[in-house]
Amino acid sequence: MESAEKDYGEEERVPRDVLKEVRMGYFSFCSNLDIPAKEIYLSYKQRWDIEQCFDYLKNSVSSSASHAHTDEYFRGWAFLNHVSLLYYYGLINALRDKQLDDKYSAEDVLKLAKNIYRVDTGDGQGGRVSAIQKKTQELLDALGVDLLREK
Repeated sequence: MESAEKDYGEEERVPRDVLKEVRMGYFSFCSNLDIPAKEIYLSYKQRWDIEQCFDYLKNSVSSSASHAHTDEYFRGWAFLNHVSLLYYYGLINALRDKQLDDKYSAEDVLKLAKNIYRVDTGDGQGGRVSAIQKKTQELLDALGVDLLREK
């Protein structure tokens, strides 16, 4: 074995631990439910959507306000998180509707759009939108979002 490694660059074969490795592209479900496989898969997908939303709240929304000192402050914080989550899930659905969810995640869209802002030019016209990268503009166009539209 040692000579083969030196001569041919071969490495010793190590059995794969399929429980620890990430299996990209394959899902396997075991169920004792007496329902069609498609329904089991769709139920799983719905649960995954919920997990994505919680992940968004946990990683993208400030949690420091949850330590509010008054009930009103906490209720306001919870309400804004709820509205934020509605928009986030709307973005997930928009990506699915436009069949872009295989190429972009909601997080991808948020990262691409986070540096877009409106600049007030002081002329009473509502300002101008900052420069938008071509890739981002193409994605926004595909989603039907027009940030350049006059108010």
